[in-house]
Amino acid sequence: MSAIRCTGLVKRYGDVLAVAGLELAVTAGECFGLLGPNGAGKTTTIEILEGLTPPDAGDVEILGLRWTGGAETRALRERLGIQLQDTQLADKLTVEETVRLFRSFYRSSHTVDEVLALVELEEKRGAWVGKLSGGQKQRLAVACALVSRPELLFLDEPTTGLDPQSRRQLWDVIGRFRAAGGTILLTTHYMEEAERLCDRVAIMDHGKIIALDTPSARQRDRRVPSGSRRATGTTLRPGP
Repeated sequence: MSAIRCTGLVKRYGDVLAVAGLELAVTAGECFGLLGPNGAGKTTTIEILEGLTPPDAGDVEILGLRWTGGAETRALRERLGIQLQDTQLADKLTVEETVRLFRSFYRSSHTVDEVLALVELEEKRGAWVGKLSGGQKQRLAVACALVSRPELLFLDEPTTGLDPQSRRQLWDVIGRFRAAGGTILLTTHYMEEAERLCDRVAIMDHGKIIALDTPSARQRDRRVPSGSRRATGTTLRPGP
């Protein structure tokens, strides 16, 4: 069963073709990575799939449903976890207050204690968000995405700018969600990250997928198609 399916996806911003007829299918239970340079169309693609940006053309199906608005869209959002590329959280709220706020958006959710344990922020529950390190803020953003017990988790460059230790800590969080049966679509610049986390990776450039394979196969074959740019290098269970 496909957790994500899109066909003929197109998105333009003026004269810029950000997504150019993209075709993609992600199987339920897998971790799928989108790699590519800045401007390749990764973030635009993931925002369309999340229902945040409408496509100009094409068809999108998420967990067997479409972004039609109304009750169906509300029900679908309950099943998704979303971490944006640049998540802005209120500096003057504490970690615990932030998680409680996000819990209030959903009919069914994990407890604050469960989520803080997952991302290893129990000792920071009383700290202001503005006082957290970059890695701690990223783990908090992922905690907010996980609070609703999602079946499908979207992560847009979750470790960009983090030091190696913070990156590994976030990999562990993502790995636990995956091990519990969740489906993940993540964008990244790092082949090392894709190799550690992903079952399959797609290389995007100029709004299209130019290569699709397992990370180990991509590592064996470092050739990039002509004309493209090289891409840089407590368990919580998902909902039913």
